[in-house]
Amino acid sequence: MSKKIILFFVGAFLFFESNIVSANVSINEIMYAPVNGGAYEWIEVFNSGSISFDLNDWRFFNNKDDSSPLRLQKGSGILGSGEYAIITNTSNVDSFSGIVFSSSQFSLPDDSVKYNTYKAISDSNKQIIDSVTYDTSLGGSKESGYSLSKISNSWKAALPTPGAKNISSSPNNSNNINDNTLVATINDNVQNITEIKTKTKIVEIPKIKTEIKSNVYAFVGIPLEFDVNTTGYSGESLFQGKYFWNFGDGDSKEIKASNINKFTHTFFYEGEYTVSVEYFTNYYSTTPDAVDKMIIKVIPANILISKIGDEKDFFVEISNDTNYDSNLSNWALLGNEKSFIFPKNTILKSKNKIILSPKITGFSILDKDVLKLVNSQMETIFSYSSSPNILPVEILDKNIIKTKAPITKPIYSVPQDNLINMDLNTNNNINSLENILEMKVPFDNGVAGAIKSDIPVKDNFKYGIFGLFAFLGISTSLAYFIRTRNRGFVSKKTGDDFEILDE
Repeated sequence: MSKKIILFFVGAFLFFESNIVSANVSINEIMYAPVNGGAYEWIEVFNSGSISFDLNDWRFFNNKDDSSPLRLQKGSGILGSGEYAIITNTSNVDSFSGIVFSSSQFSLPDDSVKYNTYKAISDSNKQIIDSVTYDTSLGGSKESGYSLSKISNSWKAALPTPGAKNISSSPNNSNNINDNTLVATINDNVQNITEIKTKTKIVEIPKIKTEIKSNVYAFVGIPLEFDVNTTGYSGESLFQGKYFWNFGDGDSKEIKASNINKFTHTFFYEGEYTVSVEYFTNYYSTTPDAVDKMIIKVIPANILISKIGDEKDFFVEISNDTNYDSNLSNWALLGNEKSFIFPKNTILKSKNKIILSPKITGFSILDKDVLKLVNSQMETIFSYSSSPNILPVEILDKNIIKTKAPITKPIYSVPQDNLINMDLNTNNNINSLENILEMKVPFDNGVAGAIKSDIPVKDNFKYGIFGLFAFLGISTSLAYFIRTRNRGFVSKKTGDDFEILDE
């Protein structure tokens, strides 16, 4: 009887000792709401004991009734003293190094009020080794970027340190930690050994990054091209989800993410605009997983056809009157039946010009009246035919350029307020005519104004009246002289034709 009692106590001792030793493996950190989405949730387990444990075929409990075996994805599966292991989704194993397991039952709710947050690990016999029902009110929300970490046997919100020692942190002191890396010190306390081994690891915070790609300046009324690049936790490109753009000018748009995200937007007024983009991994989500912003400076589009040649050498000069370099790639000049496309990487420097030879463009003087400069979206930037102030030039030699003034018939117009009812019998006539003649009336093309005579208008009028009277006097005298002479000639001829006979 005594031997049976002894064997019973020995068996019980070994059983409890086994459980006590296994209890050194515990759930140490929970990332239930990662900033880059639910697919990146994970749990960290830690071996605080002095012996190693084989976690192959251990189980993960999603609740008290449902569990699934752990499946080794990375490492040996043997959790040594002072070591860490990660349990996560199958799709997320590449985000970690060291010992990594996955579980088909793995899920971490982000609201402990609405959902059961009981999680546990067990050995292959479903003997619970450690369990926890985490409270999301303690912190670790998606917006914060924190995890729930066991620090001094208490669960606290802290910066995530997967595979490394938990460190106490809060929003107030997190500024002392680099945004991209966390320096964690791991102290391995070996039982019955006074030596403390210290290790240092650099762990990158998992997050999604999105970046706007565009020029920092744009021209008024000309479409500006935008693109966006988004990468996941491991630096891979992400093409699922959606983007929400805000252009800062009252306009916005939502587009579905794909491998091609380029589009254009037009700013209609000069100024500086803050353009922002929000990226959502889930198309139906309302909380963005990544955000980026940039400032766009919009300036007047002072790029024009500043000069053209003549029929002998019909060159075209393009000027950039802005304070910024302009990329004319895929812009075009349109002529009568011809077009010229600016090649890729054609940069026109600020306050500079480019002169295009007809041997390159193929244009001739016949293209002058329809010549246009258009951007890559075929929108008109400058039309030569609608700009009367630009004159063709004639090349005299290499150093002399002579401007050809346009030949056009001047059309005079008198403002309605200056119309005068003329009265030839009044002295007001002279002043009225002078007012009309002295008005500066422009040509119809706006290039030149009417030219005023160097001789005073008033003297011109007097000389005209005097000349008129002199002409009338001379004419009257000459007419009288001719008439008197003709009468004498007729009388003489009459006397010669008749003879008087005496009765």
